Amino acid sequence: MLPGGLHQRQYYLGIDFIRKGVKLPKLQIWQEQLLEAYPHLETLSLPSAGDFNLLPKGAVSLRMHSIGGWA
Repeated sequence: MLPGGLHQRQYYLGIDFIRKGVKLPKLQIWQEQLLEAYPHLETLSLPSAGDFNLLPKGAVSLRMHSIGGWA
């Protein structure tokens, strides 16, 4: 996407499939299996720039959950 980038058509934004310095053996094995099956996976994921608050100043966000059929 960027002028000096790889100019690839597909990428994953903010999903880190492969983490550096993993200390959990099972996670390390899982990551190695992913890279064997999908060798370009590490180059397809782009790091997230962080969380953005797109709400207007002073706005409040509310999330409600309901059990279906209970009004």
